[in-house]
Amino acid sequence: MHIDLKLPRRTLVALAAAALVLPGVAIAKCGDIKGKGDITVVAPAFPSTQHLAKEMESCSRDGFKVTVKVTPDARVETERAFASDGKSAFDAAIISGGVYSGLVSKGQVQPITDLVDKYKARYKIEDGMLVKSNGQVMAVAFQQNAQNLFYRKDIFDKLGLKVPTTYDEMLQAAAVIKAKEPGIEFPIAQTFAKGWDISAEFINIYVGFGGQLFKPGSAQPAFNSEAGVKTIELMKSMSRFMTPNFLASNSDDVMNQFQQGKAAMGVLWASRAARMDDPAASKIVGKMEFAAAPAAMPGGKSATHLWWDG
Repeated sequence: MHIDLKLPRRTLVALAAAALVLPGVAIAKCGDIKGKGDITVVAPAFPSTQHLAKEMESCSRDGFKVTVKVTPDARVETERAFASDGKSAFDAAIISGGVYSGLVSKGQVQPITDLVDKYKARYKIEDGMLVKSNGQVMAVAFQQNAQNLFYRKDIFDKLGLKVPTTYDEMLQAAAVIKAKEPGIEFPIAQTFAKGWDISAEFINIYVGFGGQLFKPGSAQPAFNSEAGVKTIELMKSMSRFMTPNFLASNSDDVMNQFQQGKAAMGVLWASRAARMDDPAASKIVGKMEFAAAPAAMPGGKSATHLWWDG
């Protein structure tokens, strides 16, 4: 890997990212990058990061190359690369809060406090964007993401269904769709894939039932509780209206079920919404609407969490 030491590698990486993703830059300021070398970045595969990847790679020029690997396996590849004792396959990674905690706890992320202090004013980096551990800036968030309810408005209108505000209402609507809409294979599509996806779904609903993650004053898990049992029972009830292969339903699979007109509703990431109206990939252009994620119980808050990517 060639690198011109006129600028430290970590500075090159920071500038390559900052020039594209931070709010102070309406158009990529590739001219801010004066050094030479090769920068490699790994990113999860969803629309906003795919756009950023193209913009970052457009900064490549003679003596300087930016390569962004956009992949559904970004989490695995990031963790593997950052854990390497030798040269990492990537200089930087676009990650979510869920990946960040594991990397930081293992000491695999380098502080960037000095770089943020140096470039904060130029790129209008806001304090609320700074992700810190032990007082050090470890990442800069550039977008937020949350899970919303995706639902086929045409089907809901046809059957006279109200948009669900709770999971019980969602199950009731699913039963009606299953009985009266033969064109829909799966009334519900949701990210129940084994591993991180189903864990995140469990936490969303579990907290929605008032569950606590840990027993008071300890790090001992508190999932074996009334809220935990209710969560498992609810998720089991949902699975009856989902694809038989629901334990393999990650975000890509759920998005595809919606795009192909196979599923009628489900909770999915806001970052996937634009793909519903992509005529090159979707058969339901103009038919999908969005609402707040349903609550786990009447009167409760939406059973979802706000995430950052950075």
